[in-house]
Amino acid sequence: MDPFRKKKMKRRYLRIPAELKQAIKIPEAEIKLEQVKKLKRRIITNFNQGELRHVYTVLRFLRENQAEKPNLLAKSLCDIAESIFDKNTKQEFFEEALELNPYDSITLTSYAIFLADNNQSDRALKLFEQSLSVDGYNSVTLTSYAIALADNNQPEKAFELFEKSLSIEGNETVTLTSYATALASYNQPDKAFELFEQSLNISMDDTVTLTSYATALANYNQPDEAFELFERSLSLKRGDTITLTSYATALANDNQPDKAFELFEQSLSIKPYETVTLNSYANAQANYNQPDKAFELFEKSLTMKPDKIVTLNSYATTLANYNYPEKAFELFEKSLCVKGNDTVTLNSYAQALANHNQPKKAFELFEKSLNISGDNTVTLTSYATALANYNQPQKAFELFEQSLSIKGDETVTLNSYSIALAKYNYPKLALEKITESLNIAPDKPVTLFIYDNMLESVGSNKYKRAISNLKKWFIQLYQNISLTLSRLF
Repeated sequence: MDPFRKKKMKRRYLRIPAELKQAIKIPEAEIKLEQVKKLKRRIITNFNQGELRHVYTVLRFLRENQAEKPNLLAKSLCDIAESIFDKNTKQEFFEEALELNPYDSITLTSYAIFLADNNQSDRALKLFEQSLSVDGYNSVTLTSYAIALADNNQPEKAFELFEKSLSIEGNETVTLTSYATALASYNQPDKAFELFEQSLNISMDDTVTLTSYATALANYNQPDEAFELFERSLSLKRGDTITLTSYATALANDNQPDKAFELFEQSLSIKPYETVTLNSYANAQANYNQPDKAFELFEKSLTMKPDKIVTLNSYATTLANYNYPEKAFELFEKSLCVKGNDTVTLNSYAQALANHNQPKKAFELFEKSLNISGDNTVTLTSYATALANYNQPQKAFELFEQSLSIKGDETVTLNSYSIALAKYNYPKLALEKITESLNIAPDKPVTLFIYDNMLESVGSNKYKRAISNLKKWFIQLYQNISLTLSRLF
């Protein structure tokens, strides 16, 4: 579960309701509230330790003695579902709780969050709507629903719900930070940074806000400010694996692999089976030409969560980049079976197909992705790059321009556009774009390489050799966009 929602849910929802203060009867005894808590803790512990024979005996007592109080039983089952590990068992408890009390906003919201976190977004969004129809001014539901909408390419409705939630609780840092994160993801960094600052003014030592803000800054080419916030967050909570992994990812993206790998290892020493860390570390290893280590980490991650879309996509992209297209395409197809309208999967799959001489299917997937999210700059840039690579420059240039109109300081787009312009004999325009990119990120190696070739090409007798070099680099840069995809999302 998203850490913001989890924090809020525990505070708001995961407590025994007032009605349960009445004693619950089991054979030959009356159990007071503290005993009820102990009973639920026993059920949770037995489930998580696999002691099913004992747990079902206790559950039977609980169900029998609350049979005439279905609302209370529903709340108990919902509480238990929140704390057990097994995903299938959690869903069974949520289903039972919902059957017992289909109009309880707590149960509806809790179950919706679980579904959203487990690739069942369609039903999750329906349950959020049901919960709001019961209690339309619950800020937890509003924020959680907004997060789910943002994760499913519905930013406008998400932003509306974030605003409504803040109108109810304007100083809620969970909402402020979640809203800011969503805004940053949809190319609205200025407002995002304002909300991050507002959240820190309320709670300056909140490590979740610090880490989220730092990640957003790193994604928008402000690494120095980002690293300061990461360090500040770690000074407050040294062993926080989310901060360690996010910091390591930012360092790797800023060409500091040695320190990045140290932090990844430190994070895994704390939580060796954390899939987010495993995936991020694998991506970094692949980016620095260590595919065997990357594949090993991806395989370990998939043993933990075999249907996790992020893992499937990242692993497939890496396999495609290292010339294992068949296995890559299998994993992309598996990912689409889990979630067929996921734009990250569609984009990554389309890029891999284009890189392996299957442009027709690639263009179909790009079009499908744009139908879902027409302003997605990653899709626009990737599609434009593929079109340019397959001799369709005019449409490519249109898409590059569209992408830059949304996010004008994206160096991946500017670099790709400049190479496409050079390839089709527009060297002066190409030099303009690469210069603009260099002004944004002056130390980026890819940008420096392209810039050197551009300078050689403009007004020089060496034009043909420069263009030849750029064409060779074009394919490599196109692959780099694939690797960048996982970072942008």
